[in-house]
Amino acid sequence: WSGSTAQTSNAGWWSGSTAQTSNAGWWSGTQTSGAGWWAPPAPAASGPLGGKARRRLQKAAKAVPPQQQPQQQQADRAWERPAWDAWQPPAWETSWSDAWSPPPKVVVKLCPCTDPPSLRPTDAPSVMPSEGPTPSPLPADVTREPTDDPTESPTGSPSVDPTYSPTTRVPTYSPTVRESDVPSLAASGVPSLAPSRQDEACDYLYWGAQEGRGEAPLGSDQEVPDFVDRPVRDACAGSRHSFIIDADGTPYVSGFIESFNAYKGHMGVPRDDLEEAMEVNEWVPVTEFRGPGGSDLGYTPEFNRVYPGAGAPGNSRDMHSLLIDVRGYVYTTGNNDMGQLCHGTTDNTDVFTRVPGLPSGATAAAVGLDFTLILLGDGSVWGCGSNENGELGLGRDVVSVDVPTRLPVLEDVVEVHAGLTFAVYRDAAGTVFGTGSNLFGQMCVSTEGEPYTSPTVIDVGLDVGRVQMVMAGRESTYYLMTNGKVMACGRNDEGQLGDGTREDSNEPVKVILPNNIDVRMIGSGPSSQSVFFVAEEDTVYAAGANDRHQLGLSIDDDCVTKPRLIEGMDVVPFLDRVEKVCSSGTHTLAIVCQIITKTPTSVPTFVPSQSPTISPSDKPTYMPTNEP
Repeated sequence: WSGSTAQTSNAGWWSGSTAQTSNAGWWSGTQTSGAGWWAPPAPAASGPLGGKARRRLQKAAKAVPPQQQPQQQQADRAWERPAWDAWQPPAWETSWSDAWSPPPKVVVKLCPCTDPPSLRPTDAPSVMPSEGPTPSPLPADVTREPTDDPTESPTGSPSVDPTYSPTTRVPTYSPTVRESDVPSLAASGVPSLAPSRQDEACDYLYWGAQEGRGEAPLGSDQEVPDFVDRPVRDACAGSRHSFIIDADGTPYVSGFIESFNAYKGHMGVPRDDLEEAMEVNEWVPVTEFRGPGGSDLGYTPEFNRVYPGAGAPGNSRDMHSLLIDVRGYVYTTGNNDMGQLCHGTTDNTDVFTRVPGLPSGATAAAVGLDFTLILLGDGSVWGCGSNENGELGLGRDVVSVDVPTRLPVLEDVVEVHAGLTFAVYRDAAGTVFGTGSNLFGQMCVSTEGEPYTSPTVIDVGLDVGRVQMVMAGRESTYYLMTNGKVMACGRNDEGQLGDGTREDSNEPVKVILPNNIDVRMIGSGPSSQSVFFVAEEDTVYAAGANDRHQLGLSIDDDCVTKPRLIEGMDVVPFLDRVEKVCSSGTHTLAIVCQIITKTPTSVPTFVPSQSPTISPSDKPTYMPTNEP
């Protein structure tokens, strides 16, 4: 703002001939206290005043309140910059809008900056802030990363112009800090810390067939959960192989390849970097990525989600895998005989290659035997690959597609999971749909073996509540209800429905859980005949196939028909939350997280109360360190 006579506090950029201020930032004027950068005027001319000059002084004197007239008289005298050590803050005065009036013309004197400021308020503020300054929203291009501790004393010229809030008289700066680290604004003048922030530090557990994590000898099993102290973003089991995404977003793959002659590239690593036959591959980094059509990508993506290949038991060949990076781009690799890689061809590849043609970023995906489903942020589902069993819901006449194709009917989808040759979906309203094979009744209805060739509603019974989560196994489906109970349908040859029998069911059956516990999450996988139920207190129960100890139960039974508690979870030195359980036909990975509460302590914000007593050495100066 600008004016000839004004009274203010915490002014930012302004210019005036007579002013009273505290904690001024950048300005030019004749009288101030606590100024940062300023330029004193030339001494007053000596000798008698002319008529016009005398009338201007008389008019200016009338505009100054009585309590400021001594300062006005001093304004006519020659100035010298006051010593900083002598500075004392004035008392918090009444609103500057009471005394302010715009001049007919103002000359703004700028500080010796490289670039002049581009933002200046043009009118007087309309109201005073009720408590503290209103933080301005950060511009879209500001990096929301924490800077170092605030400068504890006034600094030189700011690197960027301050950002103004039009209804407050205090300019607010936009430091490059995360919102979660910014201290809260308090009216009392006492520095107040932001609410505690919770982060998760996640590692993983492994159990089942050892070759799934690249450990010899072949045929050996990890009978109970083994805690791996290795921070991860994601981890999942595929058929005789596994993927993890490290804390820095780098994928790693491990597992067994029977023969290079049959290897189609599902690990995303060229065969020259792998071992075959009786050798195993232990956590090989995935480092090569390509753009659409095999073009040079130009950078290394950072990944968040992985979906390993799914095959029949013992298969280590005809599979494909999928990654989603932090920007929502999808990458696929491996077998492509039905166009399941979504690349527009049927050529196999052993390098993760970006999928073209998706209208927006992906949030989740599902990988079946020879088809792929991709869930986008707008709730639409896109697919490619085989539709021989109606997996993609594209009708009876479409055998396969090799480019991403939107599935009909489905809107506002929030979950998608695949079995070997079918898929289930849940929308935001809790409605469940199915596509593909119903050979074992996994759609919870008898169709005499006929598949669902278009998305069809699955009825699990309204009397048991609304569905809040779905999950698919190899040929079975599971439905978590809002009351914490679980219903299941489909194949049950290994007891994987958890109803105490080994009989398949084409109608929903209730999973028999010990002590009638409430479940909050279900885990399985497209090649798995095992299932896991995570209770509200983060205990885990398992049922189904256990021939390779893929249930994590140290028992000799090859299958379990009623869910049992996995007691070996106590190997985790911390266990605040089980985030995910992902199983294949032979082994299982689970992500376990520790909740870490962080209270920021390094960036206090001092906000003046009704009578602040802030000195320049106490008030931190927030200065952006790089770009605004």
